[in-house]
Amino acid sequence: MAWKQQIFERDALYEAVWKEPITKLAKQYSISDVGLRKICVALEVPMPPRGYWAKLAHGKAPPLPLLPPSKVKPTYIRTHSVIERDPTVEQRVAQERAQTGRGSGADAAAPDDPHSPHPQATASVKQLRKGKAVDGAVTLYGTTWADVSISPGELDRACQLINQFAHAVTAVGATFVDTCAALPARSRLPSRDRVGKRNCFVLHGQQYVLQIKERITEELIPQPARSASRARRSTWQPDFDALRPQYRYLPTNKIMLSVVSVVSYYECQKTEDTPSSRIEAKLAALVIRLEEAALRRKVDGDIQAERARERERRSNAWRAQKEAKDKLLQTLARLEEIARNLDRAESLRRLKAKLDSCGSFRADLCEELDLLTKLAEWLDPSTHAPWPEIDDVPDKNPYGFFSY
Repeated sequence: MAWKQQIFERDALYEAVWKEPITKLAKQYSISDVGLRKICVALEVPMPPRGYWAKLAHGKAPPLPLLPPSKVKPTYIRTHSVIERDPTVEQRVAQERAQTGRGSGADAAAPDDPHSPHPQATASVKQLRKGKAVDGAVTLYGTTWADVSISPGELDRACQLINQFAHAVTAVGATFVDTCAALPARSRLPSRDRVGKRNCFVLHGQQYVLQIKERITEELIPQPARSASRARRSTWQPDFDALRPQYRYLPTNKIMLSVVSVVSYYECQKTEDTPSSRIEAKLAALVIRLEEAALRRKVDGDIQAERARERERRSNAWRAQKEAKDKLLQTLARLEEIARNLDRAESLRRLKAKLDSCGSFRADLCEELDLLTKLAEWLDPSTHAPWPEIDDVPDKNPYGFFSY
């Protein structure tokens, strides 16, 4: 996802608004007509009144008004997010489709017989029908690949949804994992809870769990009035039964269906009952979107892994080159040190020869003629005569004591 800026000029927008209906103009700017109207209001750009384009089609439109002067800024900057498709991912997705021979669309999620009992749905349905209502809902959690929290009145419909969903995901190549142990029982289906290994269905290498949940409202039951004797007794002994609130659970018959990732517990796809349509009519489209998203996630993960391996390979190559470079520099530094020592030894020998050739020289240098010869032999890399007084004395105290 990337952020981009879109610039609207007041004069240019005024001319465009009066040349074309705003519903068509909004598509050119990749914005809704409501959003474009808000921008016109912000820039104080007059818009055609209702019925203007019908009158214009019959040649009865009023004359074009002039753009009135305004004190607002003549430019409006709109910042919006844009989902950029990676061409590498698109190419790999097409290759995956061609290799598997399974296309995308309504035909890909169309099972052969959606009304027959699915083998993987049978276990979930059996476990769900064994459950008892707690707090107004029959709950199935962590036992199979489907988590359900439903009122007893919608139990049959939930079983049908599980069977229909199992057929739909099987048609797009999903497999089921039913070998994991059941998770600890929960009275209510959790909204966010990270779990470990559990039964699920796998689609393109991604692990998912189906969640079916009904909206159930809670209504507080008013407490009956206490008698006078009971009220007197409560002054020294609290009545815990009276203090505990009691609720009445009312099912709404509105079901929400979502597909949750086992790894991140993120709702990848979800749908719910609306006044115009039910979940059963939207289930095939949800499975198609889920399969497309799972395939893209798998391909994107493979590409990221390949890029990580390529970065690791280049990093290792650079590390080897860096080690070779450091080794070469160390060799050059050692050779430079040898050259400096050789120059120092030659200069000491020249000084010794000059002092020997000179008949008379300073008295303090007479005692150091032998030291010059010894120092030159010690510095000369070709001979490097040992000098115990220097070589055998370490630079640091090996006994751990320091003198100040």
